[in-house]
Amino acid sequence: SNRKRRSRKIKDVFLALKGQNPSGRRGKPQPDTIVPKKEIKVLSADANGNLSMQRITKAKMSFADCIRLDLSDGKSITCTPSHEIFTLKSGYIKASELKIGDCLVSIDRAKSPQIVKISQVGQRAVYDIAVENNNNFFANGVLVHNCVDEIDVIANPKAYEEAKFIPAPWG
Repeated sequence: SNRKRRSRKIKDVFLALKGQNPSGRRGKPQPDTIVPKKEIKVLSADANGNLSMQRITKAKMSFADCIRLDLSDGKSITCTPSHEIFTLKSGYIKASELKIGDCLVSIDRAKSPQIVKISQVGQRAVYDIAVENNNNFFANGVLVHNCVDEIDVIANPKAYEEAKFIPAPWG
C-alpha cells in the first residue's frame, strides 16, 4: 500500500486506548493496565519480514529505570533494560545487553541504524503494548518485542518462546 503511515508516540496510543485525548491530559500519569475497548493497530513484522498493521491487545503504563539508545539516524529509544530490541545480527536482545555499533532493524529495510550511545536515564514512565499475531511492533522506527508480563508467560510459554526467535529476513 502507498498509504503514508502515521507515527504516534506510544504514550499517545495508550491514552487513546483509554479514551483520553492526549493533548488534553494534564498532571502526572498513573500506572495502569488496560484491555482496549477500541481497535488501534500498530505496524508489526511477521517471521518472513512482511509488514502489516496488527491490533493492540493490551497496554500497560508503569514507572521503571530506563536506558536511552541514541541511533545513527538521529532517533532514540528510551526503554527498560529488559525490553527486547531486534538486531540484524542476533535477533532479539535485551536492551541492557546491546552495545555501541549494534545494528537494529528499521521500517526502512535499506537503512539499519546503529547504536551510537547508550545512557542510563533514571526512572521514567514506560508504556508497553501487547500486539496480536506477531508479538512485535516498531517503536520510533525500530522493531521491538511487545511487552510480556508474568501472566502472559505462564498462560502461553510456548508462544512466548517462539516469538523471541523470529528469524531475521533483513540480514
